[in-house]
Amino acid sequence: MKRFKVRMTLAALSLAALTALGGCKIVDPGDTKPVDSTNGSSTSSTNKPGESNNTKVTDPDGSTAVPVTMPAKGDYQFSATETSLFVHCDGSVESLETDTKFDKAYYNIDEFKKDMITPIINNYTATTSSKTSVTLAQCDLKDTTLSLKFKYEGTEDYLNFNKSFNEYFENWQVFVVGKVSEIGDFNIDIAGAFVDTEGNAISSTKIKEMCKDYYICAVNFGGKLPDGVSGQFFFEGNVYYVSSGLKIEDKNSVKLYESNDVQYVIFY
Repeated sequence: MKRFKVRMTLAALSLAALTALGGCKIVDPGDTKPVDSTNGSSTSSTNKPGESNNTKVTDPDGSTAVPVTMPAKGDYQFSATETSLFVHCDGSVESLETDTKFDKAYYNIDEFKKDMITPIINNYTATTSSKTSVTLAQCDLKDTTLSLKFKYEGTEDYLNFNKSFNEYFENWQVFVVGKVSEIGDFNIDIAGAFVDTEGNAISSTKIKEMCKDYYICAVNFGGKLPDGVSGQFFFEGNVYYVSSGLKIEDKNSVKLYESNDVQYVIFY
């Protein structure tokens, strides 16, 4: 029976890990039935606490934030189509990994899921106290694109699961999500310069004073993005402040970059 080596730039299952695990069984071209995927989204919204529709909010330091509408919690859906991460307020994480190199008719997504993905997840969850610490939410092959979406109960599961397959995750020093007022519980301090959505500067001291009930995501890649990680982060809420130098793609998306410093995103 023919076999093929899987070549993917996936964060959760890196190219090196998949090729090391061997080949995935395939079937005759006529027997392969790729599975289509669909993504949903929601449009209901409310305002950020203390913010009226279409009004700008002036912070104590004089900077002015862009007026945005805040969806009710849970209304944001992870509907990205390219490799990225989605960070929830409770610290859980979703990752989408995509690869466009599957251009052969004989690739079998069911065999791939059964023989490779499921055993890897089971091996990891067997070492944790929860059978749902990592779950597979999507495994689709549409046209030539393979899409894998994983859900993690926390950032620690995301890092520990991926360290088993991708050496670059060994350098990832920080990935923490929590309330601004509670970030010290993770032995993380909020430091450095910040900017609001218009690029106005704001100090870390003001962030700690103004945004105690907001959520913060702190990330340190250790100088290099892990193989397969795009640096594109989506958040369950609007992004209001980021470390100076970060790029806010839209109201709930930020592009992080390779750095030895901790990068921060403040969202709600």
